Amino acid sequence: MTRRVLRLAMDGLVAVHAARAVHTALGGVSGVITAEVSMAGAVIEVEGPFDAERFRVAVEAALEPIGIRLVSVSTIQARALPLA
Repeated sequence: MTRRVLRLAMDGLVAVHAARAVHTALGGVSGVITAEVSMAGAVIEVEGPFDAERFRVAVEAALEPIGIRLVSVSTIQARALPLA
């Protein structure tokens, strides 16, 4: 199984409650297994097959209801876990 660590840059993170709302929203995106959200953005870990465009669309859809705009997604690390 492949895991990726991604950095999300977002526009609209102006208060602590917005960061909490983003954390909750990212929990509903398929494949996201961890999320660390701060006023500077988010670092998330995703697991499984990864299609960058499909993922971006899913994150944008999750963030839209809370008024946060996704600016960019960048890969910090990608790794494949060995199968036993």
